[in-house]
Amino acid sequence: MKLVYLSGALVLGVFAGSRLEPAALPFFIAAGTLALVAGLGRKHRYAIYVVLVAVLLAGFGRGALEAPGSTNETLSQYHEGVVVEVEGLIANYPEPRGALTQFRFDVTRLRAGEAWEDVSGAVLVRARPSPELAGLREPPYFRYGDTLRLTGRLEEPPVLDDFDWRERLAREGIHSLLLRPRTTFVDSGGGVPLLSIIYRIREEMARGLAEALPEPQASLSQALVLGLRGTLPSELRDDLAKTGTTHLIAVSGIHMGVLAGLVSVAAIALLGRRRHLYIVIPLMFLWGYALLTGLAPPVVRAAIMGSLYLWAVYLGRQRSGVVALAAAAAIMVGIDPGILEEVSFRLSFLAMAGLILLAPWFQAGGRRLVARVWMPEGRGLGLALLFVDVVSISLAAILATLPVVAFSFHMVSLVGLPATIIILPLFPLILVTSLLVAFFGAFAPAVAQGLGWLAWPGLSYMVGVVEAFSWAPALSVDLGAAATPLTWAYYGLAIAALWLAYRRWPRFVSGPDIDAMTVGQRDAALGLTGVLHRWRWGVAFMVIPPILFLLVALVQPSDRLRVTFLDVGQGDAILLQTPSQQTVLIDGGPDPGALVLELGQRLPFWERSLDLVILTHPESDHLSGLMGLLERYDIGMVVQCGTDCTSSSSETAFLAWAKALERNGTETLDAETGIGIDLKDGICIAILHPPPDPLTGTASDSNNNSVVLRITYGDATFLLPADIEAFGERYLARHTESLASTVLKVAHHGSSTSTTQQFLETVSPMFAVISVAADNPYGHPHPRTLETLRDMLP
Repeated sequence: MKLVYLSGALVLGVFAGSRLEPAALPFFIAAGTLALVAGLGRKHRYAIYVVLVAVLLAGFGRGALEAPGSTNETLSQYHEGVVVEVEGLIANYPEPRGALTQFRFDVTRLRAGEAWEDVSGAVLVRARPSPELAGLREPPYFRYGDTLRLTGRLEEPPVLDDFDWRERLAREGIHSLLLRPRTTFVDSGGGVPLLSIIYRIREEMARGLAEALPEPQASLSQALVLGLRGTLPSELRDDLAKTGTTHLIAVSGIHMGVLAGLVSVAAIALLGRRRHLYIVIPLMFLWGYALLTGLAPPVVRAAIMGSLYLWAVYLGRQRSGVVALAAAAAIMVGIDPGILEEVSFRLSFLAMAGLILLAPWFQAGGRRLVARVWMPEGRGLGLALLFVDVVSISLAAILATLPVVAFSFHMVSLVGLPATIIILPLFPLILVTSLLVAFFGAFAPAVAQGLGWLAWPGLSYMVGVVEAFSWAPALSVDLGAAATPLTWAYYGLAIAALWLAYRRWPRFVSGPDIDAMTVGQRDAALGLTGVLHRWRWGVAFMVIPPILFLLVALVQPSDRLRVTFLDVGQGDAILLQTPSQQTVLIDGGPDPGALVLELGQRLPFWERSLDLVILTHPESDHLSGLMGLLERYDIGMVVQCGTDCTSSSSETAFLAWAKALERNGTETLDAETGIGIDLKDGICIAILHPPPDPLTGTASDSNNNSVVLRITYGDATFLLPADIEAFGERYLARHTESLASTVLKVAHHGSSTSTTQQFLETVSPMFAVISVAADNPYGHPHPRTLETLRDMLP
């Protein structure tokens, strides 16, 4: 344990040196002198006191010498709003952020006037691809190692109310932001070749998950398996935060610790303890998983500490694991004192400490209780013990890290533990099936599609549990200023309790030796569970198919036409599902993530195709969402307005869309008055607008040349006038034989420029639907439009 004391002295010294002024050094010398005096009475400990004081002082000096990250003067001088051009390399794995992509950009050249100058520095970029880049390659458009030229305004990272983003980025050497720049592709193939290969595999695995699973299950699996959280729907991300279950998807100490524990338990259950494979397999899994997630520093630290936990399991001695863990933490802090400020480092260390020190107690106590309850009958004992092991591992990690979460965010979730316990019994299945889908998605997409059927139920279960707990009242307690003293009190009491426990009751950490039983003894003790264990594959093949067929039956489409106005924010997206299982999508809204989430919730989970997509006009609130559609769905045909309906603001996006369709070989048709589309089942889509000669000279030619549709199904009719304004409404009324419809989709999100009284009298609808985002900046729908609708609707 002397190594633990030395490691603690080094970390304490670094912490003090980084926080206190050098003038505080005499106090540390005085403290060391007092320690020496105290040790004179026991001369055999004199040497350790000397070494401890020396290590403490060395740590203090190392912390004092650690200079905070300094800004790059060459880049920071352009934080005044000047438009600059920068050229450099994408230096990490680009992650989606809604319609944008975020990546670290290492700048090599900068131009603010006529000449280029060589510079060095890192910039955090959030960008859209240029039409040239979108036409050059399939998504993702930005890749590690690409050389780009970006044009925009450099900004200083802000300090947010509850998070110092500037300091967080500064620790990564980033001191500038570049948001929504104009992008020009220069070259590819830069960077480290090994990282390029790893990131390429990661990219293909992410694509495989997106193609095999609907939303939000696809995004959840990407976060669980690959650590890609940028695609998580905002609603699910908020629910995870509110319920305190974010740790289940965070590739950090908690996540890696739980994974190491679960894989270790599974390896022991399958292989026993007589072979070293029960340690080798989880060790290989841990580092392979770290590779797939991109070898980010927090993941590497967590993998190192996870390896130490497995070492402790192998030795069967918690004390050895604690010594190794303390030594590893001291080495990391000595190399980089700044990691003491990172929450991920604290979580990694404490999660592994919890697994080493707490998990054996929980497992032993749970196994004793379970054995006492189940042994007389035996049935279900095996499953109960597995449940105890899984819950013990998670409970240990959560309890060890709970104060850090409270300290960092000043609140504690009251439902985090029960929600986690309910999820964890299926968590190994969720993780394993997601990993299989990701692996085969990269190398055999057809196989991944089939495996998606196995992954979908577990992922849906996890989403359902999180959503259910998010509705619970009093989800969290705000600790405020009490977080710091409570954190120190918590760990003080925990250390004291563990010290007493391991000194007075060390034999308690040993449960019933069920693993040592022979096969006959296990079958006798476990009853039916033992038999099921021996015949588990046959049982699985008998049980799984009926469950899957039941799921298919539950999500079968209706035998009537279903028209759904999708919730995609400030934009339009309408889904048609016919009795003969044809699917039509009209517009895509402004956000690809919101669109695929809505489609994932409305379509059967195995559905990966759309028969027809109609683009009414290429403004961002109708087109942007469609840009992500081609990655996940096969599109039979696209009907769209021609280039005449584009505006200066939409021309670039429409060009990128057209190139993507051309690259995919998707059939397209220009919409024009008089075209009819027969969908069978008596369903007909008539194109009423635009005319062969586009309207010109209006307040908005792009809006007034939108594609207007009229859908007929029996006695029901739907009029979808897109974003036409008053001029287009008058033209449509004069040149269309009949506009009378049962349902009207109010044009242009209920703005004051559309939905005139004369137009409503012509259409005479029974119902009106307005597609609009709550609290949107445009003030839609306009009060006058709402008043007109109230007066005209029955």
